[in-house]
Amino acid sequence: MKTFNVRYWLKPRRSKTEDQTGLLYARVTVNGKRAEISLNRTVATSNWDPVRESPIGKGLYEQELIRFIRTVEEQLNLIERELIQQGLSVTAANIKKHYHGELKPSITLLEMYDQHNVDFLKLVEVKKRSYGTYERYAATRNHLVAFLDHRFKKKDVSFEELNHVFVHDFDFFLRTRAKLANNTTVKYIRNLRKIVKMAMLNDIIQKDPFIQWKGRLEERRKEFLWPEEMEKIEGARIESDRLGLVRDVFLFACYTGYSYKDIKMFTPTAVQRDASGRCWIFTNRQKTGIRSDVPLLPPALRIIEKYKDHPIVLERGTLLPVY
Repeated sequence: MKTFNVRYWLKPRRSKTEDQTGLLYARVTVNGKRAEISLNRTVATSNWDPVRESPIGKGLYEQELIRFIRTVEEQLNLIERELIQQGLSVTAANIKKHYHGELKPSITLLEMYDQHNVDFLKLVEVKKRSYGTYERYAATRNHLVAFLDHRFKKKDVSFEELNHVFVHDFDFFLRTRAKLANNTTVKYIRNLRKIVKMAMLNDIIQKDPFIQWKGRLEERRKEFLWPEEMEKIEGARIESDRLGLVRDVFLFACYTGYSYKDIKMFTPTAVQRDASGRCWIFTNRQKTGIRSDVPLLPPALRIIEKYKDHPIVLERGTLLPVY
């Protein structure tokens, strides 16, 4: 629970005359941290009661000063409530900035995340980034929305609310409630960390909430199929056309080494013959953009031939009916 209080005091002014005066200040304290606000009023030290924090006397000036202090008190309390309602951090420094009109509306976590995704998608459109990576950023955002609702019953949060506990809880949420594997969890947390780093570069947040997070990718052992296993899969009798297509796309991936996302983007123009008449696929990898030219083995060519007149191939102009 936050502790918030305001005290009033005089800061003595140096004067060559005998009339000693002081500048009136409000000292705002939140959780032990304070900020001093100049109220632009001068008060004679002889007319100020430091215990009651109030002017002495019943003159017009003293009465006006008392009303002024009450107004300041109401303003500062209102500012505290506004910061809470806006989801901003209630600190002495923020209250002072708000009082002076210097506190700029802070962009929220999801607002910056959406801004990042819009910019990233533009890079995808000009082939500078892969759509698959964009999809992972979008998936991370969806899990983040679910986490905010589950953990805080909120639709969004300010960057000032992020700390190592937030990161730990999101990591735990992904592993348990979302039931994601370690490597997927680590990659999604890294996606979030990129957004936070953007906020730090823009001076929106000062402290890195990920400094105690130690997520590591686990090395996975890659399995491979022997030729006889490939033959069994290829020769298996499958009654369902849908499952037969799944089998054939899997085999095509095995024979070429391309990922599902790469295969999905292939058009017939990707298949070309070299000087000796051998068929190749000439393309760039979707994920990395690296050039990857692969010779087509007879089984892969048979799969292409099998689906050349498939309705989806004819409608979409793709190499295989992958969707």
